[in-house]
Amino acid sequence: MNTNQRNVFRRILYCLVFSLIIVCFEKSDIALASSATVGFEIEEGEYMVGDQITVTLTVKTDANLGDFDGSIIYNSTVLEYVQGPSCIAGGDGMLRIEDMDASSSWNLRSYVMTFKAIDFGDCEFAFVDAPLAYEYESGNAMSVSATTKTISVLSLPEASDNAELAVLKLGKSELTPSFDSKVMEYSTIVDSTTTQLVLSAIPVDSKAKVSVEGNKNFEVGNNKVVITVTSEAGTSQQYIIQVVKEDRETVSLPVAKEESQKSDSDGSFRTSVEGGITLIHGGFEYTVVKETDGITIPDGYVKTSIKVNGNTIPVYQLAANAQDDYLLLVLQNQFGQTNLYRYDRFEKTIQRYTGDRVIIQGNPDEAELTISQLKRTYQNKLGKKNLVIVVLGGLLVVVVICLITLYLKTKEIRNDEFY
Repeated sequence: MNTNQRNVFRRILYCLVFSLIIVCFEKSDIALASSATVGFEIEEGEYMVGDQITVTLTVKTDANLGDFDGSIIYNSTVLEYVQGPSCIAGGDGMLRIEDMDASSSWNLRSYVMTFKAIDFGDCEFAFVDAPLAYEYESGNAMSVSATTKTISVLSLPEASDNAELAVLKLGKSELTPSFDSKVMEYSTIVDSTTTQLVLSAIPVDSKAKVSVEGNKNFEVGNNKVVITVTSEAGTSQQYIIQVVKEDRETVSLPVAKEESQKSDSDGSFRTSVEGGITLIHGGFEYTVVKETDGITIPDGYVKTSIKVNGNTIPVYQLAANAQDDYLLLVLQNQFGQTNLYRYDRFEKTIQRYTGDRVIIQGNPDEAELTISQLKRTYQNKLGKKNLVIVVLGGLLVVVVICLITLYLKTKEIRNDEFY
C-alpha cells in the first residue's frame, strides 16, 4: 500500500471514529430522558353483578412528576363509574383525567376510582391516546408507555340460563318453517323494495337480552339476519333467518291461449288452486310441492317465488345471476313422482331438470385453428427465451475468463515488485 492510499485510509478511519462518538453522545442523551409507565391495578378475585370494584390508575416515573393528562375508556354496559378524585370527570364509557398544577410526586402517583358492576361480561380499561406526563421542575414531557387491564364480571349464581325466544314474528313476510323455539334456522322471501325486516323477537326470560345483526340494507339474493339471545347467566344462542331478496317486482308468467290450455304439447302452463293445492296445467298436470325433502337443490340456487295467474309458486333461481332465463321448481307429476323441473322464461316451457349443461358454441375447425395458432406462438416465444439464455451464458463465460486473466496479471505484477 503506497503513501497516498495510507492517507486516504486514515481519513476514512478518523471519520468513522468521529461519527461513532457523535452517535454515542446522542444515545446517552436519549437514555437520560425521563420516562413514565402508566397502568391499571385491580384486586384479583371474582366479581359479581352488583359488586363495588376499585380500580387504581398508577403512574410510575424515574423523575419528579408534575402535571398528568389522559382519557380512559371502559365498557359502560358492564361497569358504572361511581366516584374518584376531583381531577377525574366523565362517565358512560369515558373518563378524563386533568391533574394540572399538581404537587410534585416522586416515583409513584395513584388515582383511585370506584365502579359498580351492573351486568356480566368483560370490561377493558385503556387509554384513548397516549397519556401526557410532565417533569415537575422543567415541565418537559416524559416518554410514556401505557398498558391495559381487563376485568370479568360474572352473573349471579341464581341467574337464569334460558336463551330461547318465545316469539319470532315478521311484519309482511312469512317464516319457513313456522316458528319453533327449538328451531334455529329459517328462511323468508322479500320483494325488491324491502331493505330490512320488521321483526318481533321476544325472549322467554324477560331478563335475557336480544340483539339483531344483518337486518339492514338487503342486497338482491341471499341475506342473513342473526338474532342472538343472551341469557341472564351469560349463555347465548342464535336464531338465523336467511332472507332472499328478489331482483324485480313479482313476475307474472304468460298464460297459454284459451284454445291450447286443455292440451299443450309444447309445455306452456297455467295454474289453478284446488283445495289449497296449487296445480300447474299444460302438456301434463303437476302439483306444486312446498316441501323439498329428498330433493337436492343444486349449489348456487336460492329460494324465491313467482306468480302465475295470481297464484304464488316457490321457485329457485341462480343467486349469482338473477336475470337467468331458467328457474327450478319442485313438482309432483300425475304418477306421484316428485322431481325438479326447469322453467324457461324465454321459451315459456317447462321440462324435467337433469342438470345444467355446458354448451360450447362455435365451429370446431375454428377452435382447432385457434389452438394451433396458440401453440405456434408459444413455441416461438420459447425459442426466443432459449436464445436469450444461450447469449447470456456466453457473456458469463467471457466475463469469467476476463476476471481470471486480470487476476493472473495482477499476481505477476505483485511477484515482479516482490523480486
